[in-house]
Amino acid sequence: MLSSSLLSRLSHFQLDRAQSIFNANCVLNILRCSFAVTTRSIHSGWPGATIQMGVPLETCTGRVEYQSARKGNIPQENQHVLSQTGYSIDSLRIENMETIRQLQVLGVNIVPRPSFHHQRYYHSLASLSTVIKDRELIRVYQCVKNANLLDEAGCLKKISGIYDSIRFILDDTNLNLNVSEKGILLGAHEGILERQADSVYKANHFFLSPLGKIGFTANYFGVPQRDIELANIIAELLDDGVIPWLLESEHEGVANCKLLPFFGTDSKGNRFVPAFGYSGSRSDMKCLHEINDVLRQFNEPEVKHLTLKSFNPASYHADVVFNFASQTIQEAVFDKEIRNLTWTEIFNKYEKNGLAVYAEYEPDQLSIKALKHTMKHVVPLKKDRDPLIANAIVISSGTELVLVVSDKLASSDEKTLVELGIRVIKRPNMTIGGGGSLMCMANVVTQQPLIDTDEWVSLLADKGKVLPQMLIDAVKDIRLNRR
Repeated sequence: MLSSSLLSRLSHFQLDRAQSIFNANCVLNILRCSFAVTTRSIHSGWPGATIQMGVPLETCTGRVEYQSARKGNIPQENQHVLSQTGYSIDSLRIENMETIRQLQVLGVNIVPRPSFHHQRYYHSLASLSTVIKDRELIRVYQCVKNANLLDEAGCLKKISGIYDSIRFILDDTNLNLNVSEKGILLGAHEGILERQADSVYKANHFFLSPLGKIGFTANYFGVPQRDIELANIIAELLDDGVIPWLLESEHEGVANCKLLPFFGTDSKGNRFVPAFGYSGSRSDMKCLHEINDVLRQFNEPEVKHLTLKSFNPASYHADVVFNFASQTIQEAVFDKEIRNLTWTEIFNKYEKNGLAVYAEYEPDQLSIKALKHTMKHVVPLKKDRDPLIANAIVISSGTELVLVVSDKLASSDEKTLVELGIRVIKRPNMTIGGGGSLMCMANVVTQQPLIDTDEWVSLLADKGKVLPQMLIDAVKDIRLNRR
């Protein structure tokens, strides 16, 4: 059983950590906590939520240069056409820390979280073990190590011609790699040699379940440059007391699905949380069928989503088109089952509050109406100076709504926002070349009592998910080195 002190801490979700590691049965007990705890703010755009922002460690310096644009990321392709193909790690650190400082002064709960710019080579390969067998990845690792291509820290050396050396190793018939596996590894090595440049984009790392107990990790289809982040993402979630769940379907985190701070109960007593999803070149809401199946297994409210759309094919993620924040958490009871509820019925019980911003002329009329049904203020932003202008952090400080937005914000839009009582903080995007901006670098933090790696493995095994040993070993190694 959980101790009374730990139960008390969990019930109030205080931000301190448990002093001892609890077992898998405890994890299940936590998941069955009463509905009362669900009113805590733990999601992006919810009042009082704690936000994390990606910041490179001080040991990471220099520049990153992208070898190619990611699949479906048209803003990144456009940046590369303009020869904007990389960014300064040092400048990114300085500017993101300044953004965090300014928000903290206003009373916003925000903390820095390290990016994975200096990830060990073994950890990168282990992150691919869900799609390539351990034995093949270990053989690749040994070949690269034997070729003296790793430095003392276990990272790929920064030497001329190393990608060609990797390609030569992967072409070795003794490795027995099929065409698909070789393609994945070549793409992954692009990301590794780019120093995991995309790892600062925290919004893709996971989607947090309504009660904050499960983190559905990203599953990229055709973007192996980002698959290499998985082991580090899992380690961070476990350290925050969140159960990492590896989805089978395509999924790219909270960047594509954002929960509204509203808990509904249907006629049969089933709970749900409405959400705005998105349909784009890197966004497929089919993953929510799998997510809801998992949520039901863990007695969590399911997600009922409305898919918003954009006229612009370049808008690959939801958070490139719109972002919002609310100032209240609401609850309501309905006289129908969830599957029979219409969005009109949900909107009728939703008290409008908060702020939404969106890229001007991008969302379709249904999407704009949905935002206007839920937000008190809905403001279009001109994107002629910055195509990623709507990729802004919208958050409540507790006393006011705050918008952290590109320093390319049109003066007329700034005037409109200020007149509405919105605090505007203009900040530079230091990841030009990566195709993302400010909100891409943010996600949430729960900081609940940590979960032991072996107990997480056991819990997932009980649910029928057997994890690759190489991935497990990498997660343990990452957590051990962090401590």
